[in-house]
Amino acid sequence: MKMRSLIAVICLVSYCMCQDKCEYEGRHYAKGEIWSLHGKYMMKCEDDGAGGLRTTITHCLTPGGEKVLVGTKKYIKGAEYACKRGENGAVQFGWNSDFGRGAKYNQL
Repeated sequence: MKMRSLIAVICLVSYCMCQDKCEYEGRHYAKGEIWSLHGKYMMKCEDDGAGGLRTTITHCLTPGGEKVLVGTKKYIKGAEYACKRGENGAVQFGWNSDFGRGAKYNQL
């Protein structure tokens, strides 16, 4: 009987330990871990406020690798980069540039 209880406790601890990680595209990330997603976004594994974990986009990445925090704009070499979260929660990233030919908007 003691052996069955020990096995049950080991299984429960193993299950709980697995719940302390985020899973995204088949990979597991620890709470607080930050990674690059396809060289376009920075992701983070964080608390979801309900006792679990979730992945969220924290920054957009410019073609040159500069980080732009979600909800902000950044000016780099004559271009304005904007990283914003829409009403539906999706993150959008684009830039405006004016090199004497008029303003231009590009979506990444």
